[in-house]
Amino acid sequence: MKLKLDQTRTYDKDGLRRRAACLCLRSKEKIEILLVTSSRHSHLWIVPGGGLDPGEGPSTAALREAHEEAGVNGKILELLDIFENSARKTRTYVYVVLVESLNDEYDDAKNIGRMRKWFTLDDACAQLQVHKPVQMAYIRTYMKRQTADLSLTNDSFQNIDEAHLLNCECDKDLTKCDHACHITYNNMTLNTDSTNVPVQ
Repeated sequence: MKLKLDQTRTYDKDGLRRRAACLCLRSKEKIEILLVTSSRHSHLWIVPGGGLDPGEGPSTAALREAHEEAGVNGKILELLDIFENSARKTRTYVYVVLVESLNDEYDDAKNIGRMRKWFTLDDACAQLQVHKPVQMAYIRTYMKRQTADLSLTNDSFQNIDEAHLLNCECDKDLTKCDHACHITYNNMTLNTDSTNVPVQ
């Protein structure tokens, strides 16, 4: 485990160590994610992430860790979910991040020789399933979310509270409308096991 010289671990009210991590997407069209090598076992791949600094928010920590560990410059698309690891007593906020650019030089490459590599979602799961099953669950949750989004059709609109759509002049294409009522709908979790939580 990589520890900063001045790092102070932070814990929540339940005594779980607070962490943040990123599923870094190559693009919205080509769904590949960026993994990095473990600081303890350089032949193994992991999802970029780490502990929150005192006073630091989880979204800020997630972007910081991705930048330090993989040279990622990007923007958060959503908070995927919050995952608990009872064995390690951690609670991790996992964000989906769209990578806008990658720095050729980055902190962990210089300091500990950490490498990065793009993987398809299935290949990333194969890399993580044995030594990082909780991190594999991040990706599986994201895959379920994408499957649910693709399954949306106009027939799904009948499940929306009609009050949300009052006075909305769009054509009810929820994937394109930016009206508040439809943003609320887009932020709902459909047909997944996870709970969608607003970005923090």
